[in-house]
Amino acid sequence: MLEQMPGGHRVTVGADKAYDTNDFVQECRNMQVTPHVSQNTKRRGGSAIDERTTRHEGYAISQVKRKRIEESFGWLKTIALMRKVRHR
Repeated sequence: MLEQMPGGHRVTVGADKAYDTNDFVQECRNMQVTPHVSQNTKRRGGSAIDERTTRHEGYAISQVKRKRIEESFGWLKTIALMRKVRHR
Protein backbone atom coordinates (compact mmCIF):
# COMPACT_ATOMS: atom_id res chain seq x y z
CA MET A 1 0.00 0.00 0.00
CA LEU A 2 2.82 2.41 0.75
CA GLU A 3 4.18 2.26 -2.78
CA GLN A 4 0.75 3.29 -4.11
CA MET A 5 0.66 6.65 -2.28
CA PRO A 6 -0.08 9.42 -4.79
CA GLY A 7 2.11 12.46 -5.31
CA GLY A 8 5.80 13.09 -5.52
CA HIS A 9 6.34 14.19 -1.93
CA ARG A 10 7.87 12.09 0.81
CA VAL A 11 5.34 10.43 3.11
CA THR A 12 5.51 8.98 6.61
CA VAL A 13 3.99 5.85 8.07
CA GLY A 14 3.22 5.43 11.75
CA ALA A 15 3.19 2.06 13.46
CA ASP A 16 3.60 0.47 16.86
CA LYS A 17 6.77 -1.13 18.14
CA ALA A 18 5.95 -4.49 16.56
CA TYR A 19 7.00 -2.90 13.25
CA ASP A 20 10.37 -1.79 14.63
CA THR A 21 12.27 -4.36 12.60
CA ASN A 22 15.26 -3.87 10.33
CA ASP A 23 13.40 -5.36 7.35
CA PHE A 24 10.33 -3.10 7.68
CA VAL A 25 12.33 0.07 8.33
CA GLN A 26 14.73 -0.60 5.46
CA GLU A 27 11.91 -1.37 3.02
CA CYS A 28 10.17 1.88 4.00
CA ARG A 29 13.35 3.81 3.34
CA ASN A 30 13.82 2.04 -0.01
CA MET A 31 10.33 3.28 -1.00
CA GLN A 32 11.15 6.85 0.13
CA VAL A 33 8.74 6.50 3.08
CA THR A 34 9.84 7.77 6.49
CA PRO A 35 9.01 5.17 9.16
CA HIS A 36 7.54 6.86 12.26
CA VAL A 37 7.57 3.60 14.18
CA SER A 38 7.68 3.45 17.96
CA GLN A 39 11.10 2.39 19.11
CA ASN A 40 11.37 -1.05 20.67
CA THR A 41 14.49 -0.51 22.74
CA LYS A 42 14.02 -3.81 24.58
CA ARG A 43 14.42 -5.82 21.37
CA ARG A 44 17.64 -7.78 21.10
CA GLY A 45 19.95 -5.65 18.96
CA GLY A 46 18.08 -2.46 19.82
CA SER A 47 15.72 -0.37 17.76
CA ALA A 48 15.85 -0.22 13.96
CA ILE A 49 14.75 3.42 14.20
CA ASP A 50 17.79 5.61 14.64
CA GLU A 51 18.54 9.28 15.02
CA ARG A 52 17.97 9.91 11.29
CA THR A 53 14.28 9.70 12.15
CA THR A 54 13.99 10.51 15.85
CA ARG A 55 15.89 13.83 15.71
CA HIS A 56 13.11 15.50 13.72
CA GLU A 57 10.22 17.30 15.41
CA GLY A 58 7.78 15.48 13.11
CA TYR A 59 8.70 12.13 14.69
CA ALA A 60 7.81 13.38 18.17
CA ILE A 61 4.53 14.84 16.91
CA SER A 62 3.72 11.58 15.16
CA GLN A 63 4.29 9.59 18.36
CA VAL A 64 1.96 11.87 20.35
CA LYS A 65 -0.78 11.52 17.73
CA ARG A 66 -0.31 7.74 17.53
CA LYS A 67 -0.73 7.53 21.32
CA ARG A 68 -4.00 9.50 21.11
CA ILE A 69 -5.34 7.10 18.50
CA GLU A 70 -4.41 4.08 20.63
CA GLU A 71 -6.10 5.66 23.66
CA SER A 72 -9.28 6.07 21.59
CA PHE A 73 -9.29 2.40 20.66
CA GLY A 74 -8.60 1.48 24.28
CA TRP A 75 -11.60 3.55 25.36
CA LEU A 76 -13.79 1.91 22.71
CA LYS A 77 -12.75 -1.55 23.87
CA THR A 78 -13.32 -0.94 27.58
CA ILE A 79 -16.07 1.66 27.83
CA ALA A 80 -18.02 1.40 24.58
CA LEU A 81 -17.52 -2.36 24.43
CA MET A 82 -16.27 -2.42 20.87
CA ARG A 83 -16.16 -5.99 19.69
CA LYS A 84 -14.26 -7.74 16.96
CA VAL A 85 -16.47 -8.85 14.13
CA ARG A 86 -16.15 -12.57 13.64
CA HIS A 87 -16.53 -13.88 10.14
CA ARG A 88 -18.19 -17.26 9.80
